[in-house]
Amino acid sequence: MRHFSSLILALILAAAVIPGCFGGGSDGGTPVSDSSALSNLAVSDGVTLSPAFSGTVLSYTASVPKTMTNCDVTAYAGHTSQTIEINGSSSDSGEAVSVAVADGETAVKIKVTSGSGTWQI
Repeated sequence: MRHFSSLILALILAAAVIPGCFGGGSDGGTPVSDSSALSNLAVSDGVTLSPAFSGTVLSYTASVPKTMTNCDVTAYAGHTSQTIEINGSSSDSGEAVSVAVADGETAVKIKVTSGSGTWQI
């Protein structure tokens, strides 16, 4: 019998906000664009991301074999001006970040911010 641990991946997308632009009015709450979406998300070979990556999905799980103590998580920016953080550490687009896998569930937080540095969740 094969046993697995789980990675829980949560995406926090931060889009640029400009008050009064594109119908945003004075409240400034309307994103100008979807410039914080990732173009892809990948994990180590032998690990399956579920559901399959989609730019509209913000939460994933991955089953990791118990023999695996680390899992690479790679986020790909949808735009060159975006910044990416994986578990609070800056990451370049396409750069694999090794995440230690604990027995049971391990949470991974991925934050993507548009190039303007202004964002909302």
